Amino acid sequence: MHRIIHLLIFAVPATLVHANSQKIIFSAPPARQILEAQPPLSALTLYTLTPDNRTLRIPLPRSPPPREHLGHGASHSVPIGLDSWFLLDALQPDQRHELRVNWAATQPTEFEISSHTVDEVLATPALLAELSEYTKRRARQPSLTDRLHAPSTREGKASSLFVKVRCAADYYTVERGLMEEPPPVLVDLILDPYALNVVPESLLPVIGYITILVFVAWFVSQWIWRWLDKVSSETLRETKSHVR
Repeated sequence: MHRIIHLLIFAVPATLVHANSQKIIFSAPPARQILEAQPPLSALTLYTLTPDNRTLRIPLPRSPPPREHLGHGASHSVPIGLDSWFLLDALQPDQRHELRVNWAATQPTEFEISSHTVDEVLATPALLAELSEYTKRRARQPSLTDRLHAPSTREGKASSLFVKVRCAADYYTVERGLMEEPPPVLVDLILDPYALNVVPESLLPVIGYITILVFVAWFVSQWIWRWLDKVSSETLRETKSHVR
């Protein structure tokens, strides 16, 4: 067993990590009936991730660092961060998913990620107001990508989820401009469904690679062991013959 572990250690290449990552894990809500009387989600013009389009690279606005960095002694209870809303659509009901947010380590940022069902947002005035404010802010900005929401057409039902990402700069610098108006942070949003609700699908190739590597390492170690045993036996016989 130790021989296999040693072979695995030397077989896996070393890599340098140049990015930070944060994620949430959730189960997709039940498919929701889309009523004609309700406004379509496409009217929100939100950037959307689906199982067929799982990644999105986009700059997100950040609020200034916590006020204690500026010397104002603000309380930690004060909400910090600018909100960005996204839509996860065409999900498989009750299937586990994870949403990862990756960003460069050279852009220190504090993230807060939360998910909300469509019914929850519609029933919560505070969330609805935040979503409305974001869509108004988005309307004043040029479109960064054509990956906007396309209405689901699966028999009038859709399993959809809102995700809110709150960003705040997390650094200190003597440059007051960077402290008061931090530049946007470039992030990769990745939607990753779970295979059989056990493991993210993105890990399946890694699991397959490790499984194959273990089998190869086991056979190679067995061959090496038999060869060493043969060499040892022949050496022992030669030694005995010389002694006689």
